[in-house]
Amino acid sequence: MISTQKRLGLLVAILSFLGCYLEWGQGQRAFIYQVAVDLFRKGFNNSDSLSHPLVLLPFAGLLLLLYCLFARQFSKRLFLIGAGMVGLLVFFVLLSGLLSANLKMLIAPVLFFGSAGVVLWSR
Repeated sequence: MISTQKRLGLLVAILSFLGCYLEWGQGQRAFIYQVAVDLFRKGFNNSDSLSHPLVLLPFAGLLLLLYCLFARQFSKRLFLIGAGMVGLLVFFVLLSGLLSANLKMLIAPVLFFGSAGVVLWSR
């Protein structure tokens, strides 16, 4: 059985990933969930946008985290693989937030890595 603390940590990790805030260029900003919806809405007509590694890896990682959330037994290996795949994009958001000194871009990545740590080290 998965403890309630692990399930809550997984849920916070998934929501903080989807809630990562992005800013680029002149006045362009979005959350990752908005970009994902837009990619999949338009992406089936243009498969090039869906085949980029920074799209495929986090999506596959998100599916693994969702599996870990609803599975009866917690698999540390699947969690680490999924968190690593998602964490790659979250790390880039964190890095760009640090380099641009944008506090809004730093909140969700810190939440993601914190909640992933809670899931990893809780019993």
